[in-house]
Amino acid sequence: KLQLTILKRGISLLKDDGLMVYSTCSLSPIENEAVVAEALRLYPDEIELVDCSEYFNKENVSIKKREGLTSWKVYVESDDPKDNTLLEVENISSELYKKNTTLIAESCFNNLDEKKTQELKKCIRILPHDSNTSGFFIVLLRKIPQKNKIEEEIPKEVEKDTRNFEIKLKGGAVLKDYGIHLLD
Repeated sequence: KLQLTILKRGISLLKDDGLMVYSTCSLSPIENEAVVAEALRLYPDEIELVDCSEYFNKENVSIKKREGLTSWKVYVESDDPKDNTLLEVENISSELYKKNTTLIAESCFNNLDEKKTQELKKCIRILPHDSNTSGFFIVLLRKIPQKNKIEEEIPKEVEKDTRNFEIKLKGGAVLKDYGIHLLD
């Protein structure tokens, strides 16, 4: 939950077309791809993943990268203190999940459609044994400009005569002469 909170805060601070690197020194998909997947689910029209693999394909870069995971398993420890077994939690409908909701957030599971799930391949994993480094997870996110979204909402008849018009948008903004003015 902390990782998701950090990422959400970073997204909220991004300007249109702004870039943000989300990186951890963990290889746990729960801290990495699951967090990114949840951000994509929460902000489907506001952020996108950027393929930054070209930076790792240069001649002078000797770090081997791997693409992000599109599926992962979620585990909990057995509730028997004598048993060190990890038990797989299949999904949020399972009894094991319901018994462990204080330990496992719904966001630990991939809740994206197939197209968005494939976007997770743009994430980068650096494994210790590939490049004699520590393990790292890296993803580059971009804030999608919202200006285009507003322009799409302008009715066609308004586009012809832009001298005197006013459109009230969701959230209290008013569109005047293609300029945005916030209402008090």
